[in-house]
Amino acid sequence: MRLRLVTIRKCIEGTKLKYRNLFCIVALLWGGWTFAQGLIPVQELPQYAPDKAASIDNINFDFHGGAVLWYYRPNQSYIDENFNINFTYVDFDAVYKNYGVHAEARFSSPKYRGYYKGDVWYQEAYGYYRLQNSILKIGKEYTHFGKFWDGSYYGNVLYYDGLLLNPDNGISWEGQLHNSHGWQANYYLQYFVIDGGTNGSLDPFGETGEGGLNGEETGDGAPIDPACINSNGNFIYGCQSGRDSISIPGAHRRNEAIARFNQIWSLSHHNTLTFGLNYEYLLADLSPLLPRRFNVNRYGVDTSFSHLNFSVFFEWVHQQGYTVTDYPLEDNPSKNIDYYWAGTSYKFGKYVAYFNYSDGFYHDEDIHDITEIPGVSYQLNKIFSGALEFANWYRTQAGSFSVNDNSLNLILRADI
Repeated sequence: MRLRLVTIRKCIEGTKLKYRNLFCIVALLWGGWTFAQGLIPVQELPQYAPDKAASIDNINFDFHGGAVLWYYRPNQSYIDENFNINFTYVDFDAVYKNYGVHAEARFSSPKYRGYYKGDVWYQEAYGYYRLQNSILKIGKEYTHFGKFWDGSYYGNVLYYDGLLLNPDNGISWEGQLHNSHGWQANYYLQYFVIDGGTNGSLDPFGETGEGGLNGEETGDGAPIDPACINSNGNFIYGCQSGRDSISIPGAHRRNEAIARFNQIWSLSHHNTLTFGLNYEYLLADLSPLLPRRFNVNRYGVDTSFSHLNFSVFFEWVHQQGYTVTDYPLEDNPSKNIDYYWAGTSYKFGKYVAYFNYSDGFYHDEDIHDITEIPGVSYQLNKIFSGALEFANWYRTQAGSFSVNDNSLNLILRADI
């Protein structure tokens, strides 16, 4: 994964919302979606060749690690700036013939999210069996509903609602269909018994130094019930849900089934077109706040186009069903949500310039949660990289406008 050096400004600050959004959408045509993996360093597993593997009789081990520094400079006077080690990680791989084990451990101080059980956790930990064109994984692994990432560091509404970069516990069968006249397809069939308890979804009340809104102290943007604040002014965890089920102690996403089919066409003149179809079912167990379980269905389509160093993408996701109890409003969750996600970038030398846009439309409350993340990244060498991003994150409801976050973010990264 490569992080990016990002500089950004608001999309025509001060203009009316509808014109600003129109400008931002038009701006998507000015770059290309970054080819980097994005926020989470996802290691490519070694390819398996049956004819060679049969002659190998040793176990191959591999270790990797790294750290991410994050400087957060908000433009709101009531929020403090912050600079910390966002997280460190260690990757471990062991491969024997077509069998393997992959694990990634992470450390963050303070806790990455308030609902994490500690400062150290497994981001992924699974065993696998690799065939020539497919792989079977069992353990804690990333879900693959929809497009994996947009190449930014700060993130988007889907990530903060727990839809992206989401590692859960179960089984996954992933593979590729044979190429035919420039066409190929990737597929993902996944079943997760229970969530992994660690993703990027936000708490109702964020603590200084947490990931996501780094240094932001107003949480997920929903109003806080005064009864959920103790005498010391701190939020009582479990009193109110965040943006995903796992923010509630004792609540879980269960029986999560995902199917993704992604088609790729290699066209003439260095053009590539992709189209993805996605479906997800899960059971949201929201006890103890709400002693009920809800069926949740998600559907999505995504497409992207690239030409040499330029690329652009768009994704639409619809969710039907409750996954939380208090978002986007206290005691008034939404079960009918549409997500719109688009991005563009252009790579020149060691730089990648990009702009990403996301919108969570909560129909039941007529609320739009919108992020605009322009930026530029720089890859100094195989070890050091950096990104500078401007984050503009706001909410609209019935003509009203409020700011979730407006900040400059500098990221420095080392991967060895």
